[in-house]
Amino acid sequence: SETSRSGDKSIEEVALQPTLVAAADDLISCMGLGPFENVISARGVAERLKAIGYNVEMTAVDTFTGESDYRVVMRPLSSRQGAFRRLRELKTRGIDTFSITKGVYAQGISLGVFSSNGSAEDYRQKLIGLGYEVLLDVLPRVSRGYWVHISSGMFPQELLLKVTAEFIGVEVAETGCMN
Repeated sequence: SETSRSGDKSIEEVALQPTLVAAADDLISCMGLGPFENVISARGVAERLKAIGYNVEMTAVDTFTGESDYRVVMRPLSSRQGAFRRLRELKTRGIDTFSITKGVYAQGISLGVFSSNGSAEDYRQKLIGLGYEVLLDVLPRVSRGYWVHISSGMFPQELLLKVTAEFIGVEVAETGCMN
């Protein structure tokens, strides 16, 4: 048989990409194995299950930690060119900046992310003193965990023993899945 060409993804590669879901999304209830700290670990377990004949699904679940980071931003400008002009102006003044390309602040400018509200507010006031209109944007911190689901039945006991010994904190639990 032919091997896949460079740049093509095989069906199996695509099938083992995790689906990103928020913890609050409306999902059906099913049994999952996780949370794994990284996608590589979850994919390894999913591949073990596929090798013994299970249909496997992976999800990446973000849960809020209750903590936040704080980003100092300039409102989005009406055009990309305007945003890049403003970006160059700020950089020539020695102000570290990044263009925001997605989300509510697309075409806006990020002037830094801070772990404390006080530090962000101090920097915001400094920029206001330089004549710039800037805002504080609160960025909730999330913890991402990866879950492996099988379409039906229970996880094989022998595999569960190996996985729970290999990965601390991984367990079988009722979780949300996309089926």
